[in-house]
Amino acid sequence: MLRVLLTALAAVALAAVPLRAQSTTPDLVVVVANDLGWEDLAQLPTPHIDALAASGTVFLEHYADPSGAPTRFALNYGAYGAREGVGFDLAPSDPASVGASTERIALPRALLLARYRSCCFGIWGVTGAADAQPDAGARICGYQHWRAGIPQRLVPAAGESHTNWRRIDDGQASVETTYTTTAIVDAFVAWWSAPAGAPRLAYLGFPGPGGPRQAAPTALLPVGHPVPTTEREEYESAVLAFDHELGRLLAAIDLTSTVVVLTSDGGTPSAVTPPAGQYPGYGGSPFGGGVRVPLVVAGQGVSATTSRRLTHAVDLPATLLELAGRPTPPVGFEDGVSFAPDLTGVVTTRGPVLALSFQPNGAQVATTKRWCAVDDDGHALVWNGTNELYFDLVNDPFQTTPLPIAAPGTDPVLDALRDLAASIAP
Repeated sequence: MLRVLLTALAAVALAAVPLRAQSTTPDLVVVVANDLGWEDLAQLPTPHIDALAASGTVFLEHYADPSGAPTRFALNYGAYGAREGVGFDLAPSDPASVGASTERIALPRALLLARYRSCCFGIWGVTGAADAQPDAGARICGYQHWRAGIPQRLVPAAGESHTNWRRIDDGQASVETTYTTTAIVDAFVAWWSAPAGAPRLAYLGFPGPGGPRQAAPTALLPVGHPVPTTEREEYESAVLAFDHELGRLLAAIDLTSTVVVLTSDGGTPSAVTPPAGQYPGYGGSPFGGGVRVPLVVAGQGVSATTSRRLTHAVDLPATLLELAGRPTPPVGFEDGVSFAPDLTGVVTTRGPVLALSFQPNGAQVATTKRWCAVDDDGHALVWNGTNELYFDLVNDPFQTTPLPIAAPGTDPVLDALRDLAASIAP
């Protein structure tokens, strides 16, 4: 049923806008929701996301890591977070919290030779207190500006919420009471509306709809929407608010000269699983509910279609570099494979991908480790922290019936998935 719903997502009633040939270097906008799953989009009214999907390419087999920090690392560095010891969310109060090395080249730095101006908005969550000044993390790693910034994540224990949070604007801290999703879009629109003079890269990391759980402002919800009374209803209200504010963001963008990427840093939180949730695990788990997430790309030169090309967050930087006409740097970006051809209707494939989380960050030997390795034929090998589980995603997309597992050295498909995990995981 889910696959039917997702296929239908790209055929909603809004007709695709006419696409022109790519003749100019596009502006690039990357929108990253926090903990947003496919099932949430299938069950909730999200007209702006639906419209974006209808006009662009929807990737149905896209993977993120079980935790947000390694996914955000992948989206910015084109490499698995394990390359830098990033396997779990960074702790804002932990002075030993290990994140990305500031010496590694991030996407905005790689685009400098193409004259791109860049700005990060919202959550950075890739560097920790042990790596760089938390209030300068995104700029130290290459973004020229960081507005409505949140160094790691909101901390309810410190009194933070979506309407009471510590905001960073190019190193200046203040207390912000505007709803996070609104404040981030406001900051983006203000920056985007200024005269450009050069192509632009905007990266927006939203703390919503993920935690901390909180009902969204009524003004951002459909008229007559009931007051949330459960955590799931609070989460759903945050999804609706995210879609509402995405509409404002898209209204500020000219899609004939811009490529917009919409994705998520992880699946639906385990505490608020969808009412009809069918996966054996959600946010934080290595099962599909935690690691198979939305990816929609629309705008200049992008075909209106759906794709089953296997993708991972690590593939985004290589793709954006190709769209910008820049080669992938010879150092770093070692795990990503560009899917730019697929945006124009050319069907490509890639090798297996790995969705991985581990603790503690920076560890040579992880004390906790979970992963899912998937190939483009739909074979998935899951390590749930205790056992290996093997699935045929083509015939069993919700991972309900594990297949028999052959011993190492006897099945080349399983061995390839094991080898990938062994080569990356600590």
